Amino acid sequence: YSPDEVDQLDSDQNGFVDDEWGYDFVDERAGAEDEFGHGTHVAGLLMAARNDETFAVAPNLRLTVYRALDRFGKSTSIDLARALTLAQTQEVDLIHCSWGGGADTHALRTAFSAKGFPLAISSAGNDGLNSDQFPEVPKIYQGVVSVGAVDKKNRLAKFSNYGGQSVDFLAPGEDIVSTVRGGGFGEMSGTSMAAPLVSGSYAWILGILRARFPDQETKSLQEKSLAILCETATPMVGKARCGIIQLEKATEKALQERL
Repeated sequence: YSPDEVDQLDSDQNGFVDDEWGYDFVDERAGAEDEFGHGTHVAGLLMAARNDETFAVAPNLRLTVYRALDRFGKSTSIDLARALTLAQTQEVDLIHCSWGGGADTHALRTAFSAKGFPLAISSAGNDGLNSDQFPEVPKIYQGVVSVGAVDKKNRLAKFSNYGGQSVDFLAPGEDIVSTVRGGGFGEMSGTSMAAPLVSGSYAWILGILRARFPDQETKSLQEKSLAILCETATPMVGKARCGIIQLEKATEKALQERL
């Protein structure tokens, strides 16, 4: 979010014109119109307002969107790295990455290892593989939280990657309802749908702790938020380091926490 932007000017001098609410690295323009549909569904899970069909985990989020996937869902490591770098300059609490796979490139390693890079939460991937044995970008980078998916019966989804060391959390990822491109709502499945439920939960818990401890430094509250989510998760040994996220339990713990 760049509040200092003025139409057709790079008012905040970050190298991008009119990027107040995001930037399109595919077409090199202000804004970030989704031509694939994936990002719209993910964003809805993060912050769509409540209605009769769906509601987001943390609807009061302030979201900045950077488009790096083209209309076919493809991207380059350069565009992804540029988006990550610009996001970091906005001093965000979290960078959400519902994408993965591809090569470990210098551009991505540099972006994720930059000094002061915020917490990143990423989807674990939909290959049904043990990520401890077959690690993928971006979860191979230090500090990236990886999220796999469970089905409607809280079993590991057949498509989801897993790993007791490489995957941190599991969340619902089967037939998840959210916003779709063009308006309305629709179902999608995948770890890309599970990951924003963890990102939203993290934002929710962080908001509680900030309200309770306004004088506490941000980094401490961020670390505590992630720890609370892990401590209250339902274990699934060998499938994820923490387990299936339990927001109600995490909320109760956050409300009782003492720092």
